[in-house]
Amino acid sequence: LIRMTAVEYPLNSDCNPAAANNTNHPMACRATSLALYVLQAQGDEAFWRVHGEIYKNGQKLTPELLREIGRRAGLTEEQMKAAEEQAAHPKGLDNHLRIAHVLDFPGLPMTLLNGIRIQGYVEEWALVKIIKAELASKGLTLGDYKKR
Repeated sequence: LIRMTAVEYPLNSDCNPAAANNTNHPMACRATSLALYVLQAQGDEAFWRVHGEIYKNGQKLTPELLREIGRRAGLTEEQMKAAEEQAAHPKGLDNHLRIAHVLDFPGLPMTLLNGIRIQGYVEEWALVKIIKAELASKGLTLGDYKKR
């Protein structure tokens, strides 16, 4: 019924040729690299925790904070170094950029929930409220939903 997918689209021209510049989001490529590395190494749940921490910290991100986020996600120092080294060309980013282009996302974060476009960061409580409303429109509740 409801599927949530993250599409990475760093607003930094160092790793995203479609981005205007790299001054507004200087840590975007490193953050994207970390998120995608965690997804590959630790799986979905760890990815979503890292994704949330990255968006929560936004402009406060530093290389040190990203390393701390990676450590909390269970990455070793060797894995952290590998994620940092691929920041200019994060593994898998090309697929994300193509998806963003096809869906005509002007920038991220963007949430597409059953056809509803939500631009900008969405707090968890707000997302849950939208999901509940979408389920209610189909005569369901969150309790009816099983994680897949």
